[in-house]
Amino acid sequence: MGKRQLTIRREYPQKMFYEKILQDWKESIEDRNQRVTVNNAHQSIKRYPIEINGFADLKNIKGIGNNIATKLDNAWQLICCQYQMVPTLVEIKQLKKGEFLQFVQNKKSRAVPVSSGQAAPIPIAPFEVPSTSSTAPSTSTAISMAVRLPDMFPSNSSVGLTRNPSVIARNLSQNSDVDEVIRYLPHDHSKVEVCLIVDNREKSGMLKKKDVSVFLDKLKTRYELRSLSVGDYLWVLRWKDTGREMVMDYICERKTWDDLWQSIRKGRFDDQKQRLRNCEVDNIVLIVEGTCPTFGRSADGPKGTQELAVEQALASANVGSNFMVQRTANIEGTAKFLDTVTNRLMNRIQHDNVL
Repeated sequence: MGKRQLTIRREYPQKMFYEKILQDWKESIEDRNQRVTVNNAHQSIKRYPIEINGFADLKNIKGIGNNIATKLDNAWQLICCQYQMVPTLVEIKQLKKGEFLQFVQNKKSRAVPVSSGQAAPIPIAPFEVPSTSSTAPSTSTAISMAVRLPDMFPSNSSVGLTRNPSVIARNLSQNSDVDEVIRYLPHDHSKVEVCLIVDNREKSGMLKKKDVSVFLDKLKTRYELRSLSVGDYLWVLRWKDTGREMVMDYICERKTWDDLWQSIRKGRFDDQKQRLRNCEVDNIVLIVEGTCPTFGRSADGPKGTQELAVEQALASANVGSNFMVQRTANIEGTAKFLDTVTNRLMNRIQHDNVL
């Protein structure tokens, strides 16, 4: 009896969503040239062998330009917002042909106050971020307002929700009651806790001595490892009795000096900044670990040019993109910075309202 060869194709939720949406989109286009463009993008994604994670990955796929990548990324953000979490393969397969088109035609709803009139903003004192960097601003002023879940979140709060936290950290809240206004008052601080969320890719594939969690354990910092689609670290405010969580308005991206230089040299840094801006967290911190190996040498040679290019990119991120730039000497310094921010946020919730 002859042997039969089996071909196993692994399926990925985000990749399948993009395939389905491009199929519907292609069939709705009458213009021949546009139809060819969308079809090329569709075929390229079908041939892509692994999961696709947002705008940066889409742009790296042959046949997909900024316009299609932006539309697809916005469509994914929209379906995540409607499901209040990252949809599963089963949920995506349950959508019928033609139903995917709504996600490229509709725009994401914006946050609005619960009350019929304009909600008065609640002023919050600036939160000082610990920094040893000359390029990091010392304060960040923010405001908070009452909102209704799931698709309307406070847009400007030192301690608050992002408009779509499930896109950043999957399953942050297991509570399905999303029709009430979430309210936190300072006198409830004994009922909540601040927890640092560490992207699990920061742990896997790294030598133990370079693992940030090793140093967080030594500092006794409360943290959890989860899969983050954007950033490396963020914080959540968690109710101890119900387990309900709110994403707090700080997110960190960590880069070693060499990582940052490679991102700049290969043109990925702008895409990475754009993804962070799109996550709708107001306070974005870029942690730069270490220094240029040729620090202090002449900037005339190639190595000096590298140092100059990185410094210029950091200045642009700080001034142009309003990122806070935090310098640390090594991974241990990064852990100490994260621990300090965690403690500051724990002290913060004892004095400020979160609506």
